[in-house]
Amino acid sequence: MLWWMPLLYAIFGFIFTFLGAWIYNGVTGWIGGIEFTLAERGED
Repeated sequence: MLWWMPLLYAIFGFIFTFLGAWIYNGVTGWIGGIEFTLAERGED
């Protein structure tokens, strides 16, 4: 009976990952996303 649990876990993991990415992409397009700046460090 427990053999279907990993399959169910994988299916729900795929679905919720897909939904999370879809929501993230929608919100990012609406608010502009996250911006950050990288700078090189000098030798210490």
